[in-house]
Amino acid sequence: MDGGGLNAFGGRVALGGLSEPGTVGLNIDNNQIRLSFPEGVKRSNVTITNSALVDVSGQESGSIAIKAANININNSQLQSGVGLLLTARNPASSTIILDATGAVTLDNFGRIFSAVAPFAGGNASDIRIKAQSLSLNNTSGISTISLGQGDAGDIFIDVSDDITLAGNSGINSVLASADSSFPLEGKSGNIEISARSVSLAFGSSIQTFTQGTGDAGNIEIRADDFISLDNTKRKQPSNKIPKSERLSRKVATVEGAI
Repeated sequence: MDGGGLNAFGGRVALGGLSEPGTVGLNIDNNQIRLSFPEGVKRSNVTITNSALVDVSGQESGSIAIKAANININNSQLQSGVGLLLTARNPASSTIILDATGAVTLDNFGRIFSAVAPFAGGNASDIRIKAQSLSLNNTSGISTISLGQGDAGDIFIDVSDDITLAGNSGINSVLASADSSFPLEGKSGNIEISARSVSLAFGSSIQTFTQGTGDAGNIEIRADDFISLDNTKRKQPSNKIPKSERLSRKVATVEGAI
């Protein structure tokens, strides 16, 4: 996808393909059409670039699913959530899912973004990423945000190899108000990360934040080999301290904010 937009407001977008002969099926699950990929067949790559936008935000807070070998989001955005002044008819969150057998790469302000817009009601979508590696560079981000009355979604990242954040990139869950007179109700989401190693450098951050009365979400990072923080933002800007903030290397646990 090179530029342009793919919009399904309150609906569902599924992207993926195969790089060798095979059949991508269509399944119906809870009145939703979903792609079904055959096992043992190599997937193709998915690239979203040049200011492209995939947008499923609306009253229903739609879903995005990408299943590929490698997923590259360059100067482009995946967006879900509840739109301005809307109240979700179905308060249950939808999900943004990226499932890659190889690398997921966000670069040059690449964004995966789920939000409840100002003066809206409902919950932001969860974001789930499963891959061999994950890289965020040059002010790229993975974020769940509530600027209205509802919870920011949770972020789940499961990577078998390395996670790297560099160049003021971030993984964030935020509850904040665009208008001080508008009362905030809800909480920011949890962030759960599992990888072989996690590296943050050059102003990058992993954080939860709330300006409301609700709790900031928990941050839990599990790394088998190491966690590296080099010139990063080590703060938890929140009115409410998360119930737990954990950095773990194998069986070791260190308490502290990121």
